[in-house]
Amino acid sequence: MGTYCSANNHGGCTLAVNSIV
Repeated sequence: MGTYCSANNHGGCTLAVNSIV
């Protein structure tokens, strides 16, 4: 569990509960 940054989030970062990035 951590933070996830993607262009799908308008180039921002969001909490990724089911992602290990």
